[in-house]
Amino acid sequence: MSQKIRHPGLGNVIFLALCLIVGGAIGMLIFKPLLGKNEAIGVIEIGSISTGDNVAPFEQVASLTTRIPATEFAAAVANRLSDPGAAEQLLSSVYGGAGDLSARALRDANKIEIRVRHDSEKVATERLSAAMDEVMAEHEAIATNLLDFTIEQRGRYQEMLAGAEELDQQIATEINSTTSRGADFDALLAARSKIVEQVATITQTLLQLDQSTKKPYFNRTQTLAGPSPLRPLVRSSWQTALLGAIAGFALGFIAIQMKRAIV
Repeated sequence: MSQKIRHPGLGNVIFLALCLIVGGAIGMLIFKPLLGKNEAIGVIEIGSISTGDNVAPFEQVASLTTRIPATEFAAAVANRLSDPGAAEQLLSSVYGGAGDLSARALRDANKIEIRVRHDSEKVATERLSAAMDEVMAEHEAIATNLLDFTIEQRGRYQEMLAGAEELDQQIATEINSTTSRGADFDALLAARSKIVEQVATITQTLLQLDQSTKKPYFNRTQTLAGPSPLRPLVRSSWQTALLGAIAGFALGFIAIQMKRAIV
């Protein structure tokens, strides 16, 4: 025996119509902020420092992706843009901001992706460019400070070498002028032996510092891609309303079918 097809009654029709209206309104309120914002995307490769045989990045990927949406970095980007109001919008929602700035690690080593969202495509691109510039400027400052420190250390070791060599000459002169071979003479020989070892150690350190100060001494942090704008998933209010209405209708229809199944 064939089963009769049940047609929705007037109440169901009204219910579905309300679902369409409510869904459209919700779409305007929710889908537009979530899917209607413009987005700019860029990729940065973190530079590295070479010290002898050791190579280390300026900053660990996890550290950088964590601090990019945080307070200090968002403020620095806003300052670079000369737009104090941008800081709160860029700041992560974890810290009470709008969360328009985000970063994530890529599979390739020392590479991160940075994204900025905004209603305006131009503003999103400008803010992303400023964020990428800020990362590169911070890492450049690290490299510069490290290079200055290395040069300063090199100067100190040169002074140490000059002092050790002068002391070695004094001890050598005293040894040559000594006629007796007693305890004092042995002490001079031991002292000179230590000075010679110090001179060798300082000379080796200076060679390493000289190598460190030669360019390229470090690989700079650089932009690999972007900033490039991405089109939003929805670009108009009627699209968001339509998406909401469809979602509302679908949920309403499912609710009716579940009610019939229960009955």
